[in-house]
Amino acid sequence: MMGVKIFFRMMLSLLLFVPMGTIAKPVEGSHLKVFIPSLPYIYISHSINAALLKPANNEKGWEYDMAVSHRKIDDKTYEFDLRRGVKFQDGSPFNADAVLLNMEYFKKAPFLFTKIDTVFDYAEKVDDYTVRFHLKEKYGQFLNDAIWIQFYTQPYLEKFGWNGKATCPNLAEAGPYGLGPYMLKEGYIEAIAKHRKPCWLQTRITGTLNTPKSKP
Repeated sequence: MMGVKIFFRMMLSLLLFVPMGTIAKPVEGSHLKVFIPSLPYIYISHSINAALLKPANNEKGWEYDMAVSHRKIDDKTYEFDLRRGVKFQDGSPFNADAVLLNMEYFKKAPFLFTKIDTVFDYAEKVDDYTVRFHLKEKYGQFLNDAIWIQFYTQPYLEKFGWNGKATCPNLAEAGPYGLGPYMLKEGYIEAIAKHRKPCWLQTRITGTLNTPKSKP
């Protein structure tokens, strides 16, 4: 304990005698790397459910998930081509109608940690596997927000709405409500995930939760 006190006294003395201009003066060409850890359940939620995009360790910070491509029509319109042959965990189809239904519920109770609750206007069906998202204004954060707009089955939406828990994206109860390779067995997303064969995979899954899976 005495050693710790001496260390802090030395650091305080150093700060007192170093001119503030020396500490605050910027250095041209310098940079700072900051690591901000994220909540584990957010990544677990993408194994239980899915969105158009998902987090990825690349320059963009995302990769396609339930979408296979997208186009920026203009500053306020984004168009997505959906993955075909996908089914929710209860066997119901994932298509443009499912996206529009989810976005109707999302608009009623969106997440509030970005501007998406005020920027999102409506979703439009172009065809069974193409949807357009219309925004009220230019919003460069939209693709990042799309990572967290996960899709749920109609029975779940009718029972809980889109924002079933305050710490969304999340599930309010266990059940076959998502699109991911794992089904929640009990509790919330923070709880136990049960291994299952997802409807959108053609091959049998083996391995653990963090084993990479391929898509058709």
